[in-house]
Amino acid sequence: MSNGPPTKKEIPPPTPENVLPPNRKHGYFVNHEHHPFRPDTHALVNAWWLAESALLAYASLDFAKSRFETAGFTLAGRQPFSKKSTQCYVAHKDDFAIVAFRGTQVLKPGANQPLVETLRQVAADIYLDGKFGLVKWDGPGLVHQGFLDGL
Repeated sequence: MSNGPPTKKEIPPPTPENVLPPNRKHGYFVNHEHHPFRPDTHALVNAWWLAESALLAYASLDFAKSRFETAGFTLAGRQPFSKKSTQCYVAHKDDFAIVAFRGTQVLKPGANQPLVETLRQVAADIYLDGKFGLVKWDGPGLVHQGFLDGL
């Protein structure tokens, strides 16, 4: 038997509550103190931190803020940052920041979502998702056209 924290999480059953974000019952950043984000590498643990953050990008401010703060983050400015159909949270510590964008809006059974507004957001997101060509922007390299249009 190990006295330390678990090194892997059990995979929950594929119910709508578990699969469709945000999952209000999920333990975000559990054992984070034993598995710190490593900003100087491409460590596998960083994928876990980023996945947790991406799921929180779908959550309300109060819910996301409490989870980020529990893991030692501060949210920058007035959050979430929103423009058109794109939202994101910027969570930071002294030596790094995580910028977590919400993906395509989803209809979640049992969620307290206004149906017409949610359907409008889903349609707007799907429209932008379909604009998948790479285009120039103000910075170096190319970016997804729909992502650029969403911002």
